[in-house]
Amino acid sequence: MKFMTLWTDDWLAGTHPLTPEQRGVFIALVCHFINKDRVIPDNDVHLARLCNMPTRPYRRVKKVLIEGDFLEVRDGHLWMEKASEQYEKDQRFSRSQAKKAKLKARSKVGNALNNKVSPSAGDLPPLPLPLPPSYIYTVGPGQKKQSGLLDNWKPNSESFEIGKKEGYSDDEIEWTADSFISHHTAQSTERENWDHTFNGWLRQDITRKNIISRRKSKRNNTGKRNRPNKGFAKRALDVAGRLDRIEESYVTDDQ
Repeated sequence: MKFMTLWTDDWLAGTHPLTPEQRGVFIALVCHFINKDRVIPDNDVHLARLCNMPTRPYRRVKKVLIEGDFLEVRDGHLWMEKASEQYEKDQRFSRSQAKKAKLKARSKVGNALNNKVSPSAGDLPPLPLPLPPSYIYTVGPGQKKQSGLLDNWKPNSESFEIGKKEGYSDDEIEWTADSFISHHTAQSTERENWDHTFNGWLRQDITRKNIISRRKSKRNNTGKRNRPNKGFAKRALDVAGRLDRIEESYVTDDQ
């Protein structure tokens, strides 16, 4: 588990010029920066989704953070110098404490063996924790394994059932799946069960907002506003007919 010490007094004083919205975006980016081993691409669309906000307001907030020296862009990636320095300090301290604990445990076991006294359970070093799953999946027979989201992943029937219960159409579920793949491919995300992750993605509020926005966009492109005004055309034909009849009456009168 990755961690970084946050000194509350320094945080409040350093972020005092920022608005609550800007503070929220900044702490979200700091957490993401640490979780991704300080390597996050400067992708406004994906980072705006991470901060649960539209892309345009995110870009406005990011500009303020850059101008205030809270973050910078290096080689297409976001960088936070102070957060990186604190993370390095915490990692060095953690490694030194772990080394001290290991030496202390070995010393207790050695003393117990020298005194020919069976060590108690509390004196023994802790058992190693089981390793987490490798998140590596087989692409096909005879091919190399890949980590993260497979190139040939597609939503299964269960995902379509869940999406329909959430009120999505088949086309909207497939569109959401494309967005899901693009996001996690860019982030190099690793998961044990991608189907379960996608089902959770379908239930998110931000996914519903994206679908609603897409529906509004489609209505604007094919809605009534862009259709020919049939009522106006009919009235124009009626007026033209009346003008023809008036003209005919004038001709008859002249004769």
